[in-house]
Amino acid sequence: MHVGIVGTGKMGTALLKLLKSTPYHINVLASGADKAEKSRRKYFKKIEREFKQGGISEKKYNNIKAIRKFTHKIEDLAGCQLVVESITEDFEAKTSLFRKIESVVDKDAILATNTSSIPISDLAGKLRYNNRFCGLHFFHPVFMMNLVEIIRKADTQPRLVDLMKDFSRQIGKKPIVVFDAPGSVLNLILFYYYLEAFYILESGLALPSEIDKLAKQYFYTGPCESVDTIGIDLFLTGLKIQSRPDSICPVRWTDDPLQQIDSEKSGGREGFYVPHLFRKLIAENRRETGVAKKVYDFEDNPEFYIDETGMSSRVTPDTSKKEKDLIVKRLLYAIFNGAIDAVQKGKSSIKELDIGLKEVLWMDQGPFSMMKKIGREKVQENFDYLISNVGKRFTQTALSL
Repeated sequence: MHVGIVGTGKMGTALLKLLKSTPYHINVLASGADKAEKSRRKYFKKIEREFKQGGISEKKYNNIKAIRKFTHKIEDLAGCQLVVESITEDFEAKTSLFRKIESVVDKDAILATNTSSIPISDLAGKLRYNNRFCGLHFFHPVFMMNLVEIIRKADTQPRLVDLMKDFSRQIGKKPIVVFDAPGSVLNLILFYYYLEAFYILESGLALPSEIDKLAKQYFYTGPCESVDTIGIDLFLTGLKIQSRPDSICPVRWTDDPLQQIDSEKSGGREGFYVPHLFRKLIAENRRETGVAKKVYDFEDNPEFYIDETGMSSRVTPDTSKKEKDLIVKRLLYAIFNGAIDAVQKGKSSIKELDIGLKEVLWMDQGPFSMMKKIGREKVQENFDYLISNVGKRFTQTALSL
């Protein structure tokens, strides 16, 4: 099988590394000759080091060199049966690229995008043969996340989905199938989790380290460290792309973040709003050109996080167990809230989302398995409690599982 990887950034490099042990012929397309050569040298230097250290045989070393190619010429993708694109999250750049790819590959070649936020249907609408197009969303860091999200359109053929499932399993990933949310369904569910953490920060109830510590009762990685890993600029780029009527994202944001952040936009869910803290973080990033500020950077200045309307008390060694438990419940039920929304809006099945969220959050059980164990009546009781004590964004109907 001949596979094309388009992009030599963080994700493209990770995909190439993931495919290292496969027998696939791989052509890596860079944006220029210099980048192609730089990527080639870096890749083969690592392979050569591994060979010299006895990590791979001479036969395998020579085989890898023979079936890996780095190029900046689009025509070198001509023989690829599958092309996976992983360039920057820019609609115009992606559509322009896919038109060029279509001009050189066979009409039966599968085209996939690793986008996490751009609507698959919008990208497909720019293609000549859009029935061979889908999303193939890998999660960062690729080697730690065993999951891949196959994002389909309403008219995606079952055969294409099956082929992508087989490919995912061949490279050691667990596939789940979702409908265009737009973009990644799992990432949009995670927005509920991240937003709730920012609401807690803004109210002065806890610092990032305290929120993350409490979150780890159920999740391997806390929401604040996750946002810092993603990067606030990329995180907010995704949020802005999702500000459209058909998105399951609970907030809408279409204005210049430094000029105005409305509490709610048409199509957002009641009780949700774009945290004011986002504006502060962006402003800090703009002041420090080229130096992206992180959520954790202001732990020594707790007042930075607090909105004018926020409370002054926060988690301390003396904070009661009841108050800490409420923070944990808010974070857990934020995930429950988003997961139920995604199912009710037909974006995926309970089974697929249970598998996906368990993997991406490294939970002991998926959220639906947890809700089933807790019991429908108790889950509804907890949602009602959160409505009364936190806000209307927890308005939700517990599912019968």
